[in-house]
Amino acid sequence: MNRWPLARYRFRVRMDTDLTLPAFSGSLLRSVFGSALKHQVCPGHGDQPCPETCAYRVLFEPAIQPGERFPDAPPPLIFQFTEAHQVMADDYLEFTQTLLGPALDYLTLITEIWRQAFVRGIGRNRITGRLASVALEQPEGFSVNKEWLPVYSSTEGRFLAHQPGLELPFPEPSGDLTLHLQTPLRLMESGQLLGQGRLTTEAFAKALLRRIQQANHLYLHQAVPDWWQFRTWFEPVVLSGKLRKIGLNRYSSRQQQAMRLTGVLGDIHLTGVCPELQPWLMLGQYLHLGKNSAFGFGQYRLTSGCNGLHNG
Repeated sequence: MNRWPLARYRFRVRMDTDLTLPAFSGSLLRSVFGSALKHQVCPGHGDQPCPETCAYRVLFEPAIQPGERFPDAPPPLIFQFTEAHQVMADDYLEFTQTLLGPALDYLTLITEIWRQAFVRGIGRNRITGRLASVALEQPEGFSVNKEWLPVYSSTEGRFLAHQPGLELPFPEPSGDLTLHLQTPLRLMESGQLLGQGRLTTEAFAKALLRRIQQANHLYLHQAVPDWWQFRTWFEPVVLSGKLRKIGLNRYSSRQQQAMRLTGVLGDIHLTGVCPELQPWLMLGQYLHLGKNSAFGFGQYRLTSGCNGLHNG
């Protein structure tokens, strides 16, 4: 497969005081970033709407073109959560962000926005911190332990030359894979959440292909399979797992209201995954699945094997 124009970067921030984070903090980080970005780049427009070339429009609220194949246009940024619920003063907050296509050209600006956001403070209590470093993920197949290439250090104040992009590893023979859901997965059908006993192989396959085709159509522009090919690869796959429903609240700054969202957490096991399908499942780790993926929902980690799972 070709080198895909996407990359995942890790940001490390040294906190000045203790920071408490909500569960699945990708939505909070997205709100912090959007506010800081608008504050930085939009005042020059005055009272006029943002032009399509405005960095805020490009990175955060892309325009939906009439007649587009997909009715929504998620931004070319995907916010990942941090596992930490509390970061003590002088410790480091770590979070990652996946940049797609045109967003790769904005890494310098994105880094500066994060720096400014933490200088001003985040959350209701305006907790401050200092951006320490940025690193590029170096994928290693199904390995849980990822390598990170340093690309920016606050002590040097400059970016190191590097080549962003994702080269998916050569697939292994047919086997079993497990998707460990790290944030709630929101797959819907006829207004109903697909959870334990409702999530089928076909529904999963359609959701994965739709996410890949959407990101590809908008930002990546690579050769991707159609539904006929995807369905052929998924025919021998058996889906099982153990999922639990979870509800959480988030506040929409754009809509000025609280929102109640539901999703599922747990593990999804796929038996009999052919080599041709493996790279697309690995790509899904970066794109996420389901609704609200731009907020960090639908994030999963892929491993080989299926120990401890039950049919669902």
